[in-house]
Amino acid sequence: MKIIKYSAFVFIFLLSSLYAQEEKFEAITTRGDKTYKSVIVTNITPSYIKIIHEAGITKIMLKDLPDDLQKKFNYDPEKAEVEINQELARKKEQQAIEMERRKEAYRQGDYIREKL
Repeated sequence: MKIIKYSAFVFIFLLSSLYAQEEKFEAITTRGDKTYKSVIVTNITPSYIKIIHEAGITKIMLKDLPDDLQKKFNYDPEKAEVEINQELARKKEQQAIEMERRKEAYRQGDYIREKL
């Protein structure tokens, strides 16, 4: 029981210290006038930021941020496009692998027929 309490404490401590080092904003408003309040930026990539806000967690494309925030997060449209294209290619590859897996399972009879 002590191990579980200790593990939970360590997890909460690590999580809070992780977010303590992240960028915080009272609010972020996008170019489309969507406002997120009580924002903590948890991840920054060339194409988006991932945030925790009062209503949940979301990803905001850097191109949708105002100029001052684009500059703050080092937005480069060319790098963003490269990242987006790489992500799309990864998704297509994963979909193709999944499709092949399903076809093989079907060929081997490892599928469940749905009753209509």
